[in-house]
Amino acid sequence: MPGTPEIRQILAAHDAALCWADRRGRPVTPLWRTAGWGYLRLHEGTANPWPNYGRQALRSWVQRIRQAWPGEQDVYVYFNNDPGGAAVVNSAVFAALARDAGLTVTRTPPAGGVALTTPVPTF
Repeated sequence: MPGTPEIRQILAAHDAALCWADRRGRPVTPLWRTAGWGYLRLHEGTANPWPNYGRQALRSWVQRIRQAWPGEQDVYVYFNNDPGGAAVVNSAVFAALARDAGLTVTRTPPAGGVALTTPVPTF
């Protein structure tokens, strides 16, 4: 995984969060905690229909967040898998899993409250 100890030290010295990122269910950045808060971007899952994330993939990200920020620190999670409304649906499922894991959750629709549409590839 790319990254250097110097970059990590600079981010930590300024309480700047390294943006964790995922593509196709795998981290594409180092999973460093460099700040008292976190930032995660989820770009494309491997579940059907494309580009959804499956529950297990989302659960693994909830656990990573819970391990890195075990208290009440803010962690901002953004879904960028927009085709078919997957981002909204996945965010609701992610929020329910995070809530079930004991994390505080804000600004999400209830799981099952949003329907998928037919995904149209954007690239």
